[in-house]
Amino acid sequence: MQIKFFGVRGSIPVPATSLHIKEKLKQAEINIRSEKNTESQQSEYFPFISTHTFGGNTSSVYCQINDTHFCLDGGTGIRECGNYLLGCGSLQTHPVHIILSHTHWDHIQGIPFFVPIYFPGNKIIFHSCCPDIRKRLENQQLFEYFPVPFSSFGADVEVRQCNDTEKYEINGVKLSFNKLFHPGDSWACRLDFNGKSIVYTGDSEYNEKDSRQVANAIEFFRGADILIMDTMFSAEESWTKLDWGHSSANVCIDIGNRAEARKLIMFHYSPAYSDEMIYEQFIKAREYCAMVSRKNKMEIEAAWEGLEINL
Repeated sequence: MQIKFFGVRGSIPVPATSLHIKEKLKQAEINIRSEKNTESQQSEYFPFISTHTFGGNTSSVYCQINDTHFCLDGGTGIRECGNYLLGCGSLQTHPVHIILSHTHWDHIQGIPFFVPIYFPGNKIIFHSCCPDIRKRLENQQLFEYFPVPFSSFGADVEVRQCNDTEKYEINGVKLSFNKLFHPGDSWACRLDFNGKSIVYTGDSEYNEKDSRQVANAIEFFRGADILIMDTMFSAEESWTKLDWGHSSANVCIDIGNRAEARKLIMFHYSPAYSDEMIYEQFIKAREYCAMVSRKNKMEIEAAWEGLEINL
């Protein structure tokens, strides 16, 4: 199993600006020149936060399992994912399965720019539990909003209506869904293959007011090797935005521990958060995870565009 992140932001894309780059260079210079900057203070993440970015594209995660291509959500990151897939050279013989957690714009707005969908001979299959999923995809590309209608793609496009009471199999990969709490609804998906599992949640809030929903989510996440979760807000901000349908890293750590997941990936960052703010939240989350995960020993990592994980 190979996992590659192409879009990790929520709500809207957040492109890097000249000011952001200048600030990073300025901070890097300060760290280099600081007499107090000892070798022990230069953490393993110092080069990354000083010279890289978490990324500005909205939700898109690629998985390759058993020579089968899966794209989890179609935010703006799926554009670059499409370019990556064109380089794989196997699309004529291996379909691309695009699994949509829901149809808020930050999860589908990149689909019209997914280049493989325009090439004859390619096979693109959409999967979603959203009601009337084909109509929703077609509506995004009405002429008033986009010049190319959904029906004019060159590839062979299929839309499969799924539901969360059934299990599906794609080339030996078991696919299942679980409904989560988010305005307008959202569904987590789980991919199981050869004893390994990936769970992708899309957008979700875990509110103890609905203990059944939380219990269902925990059971669905049970034993996941990779658990990719919506950690849009800081712990402090999440308390001011109850019922917005998003979570904090601390809540996700608690859920992941109860589900006995092996590795939690922070994802779907707020567009209001800079790289430095996300990094700060990650450091706090890592400390909290180390404190509460002693028995389960769950790991935690912050997703960034270009991050690759192999199982």
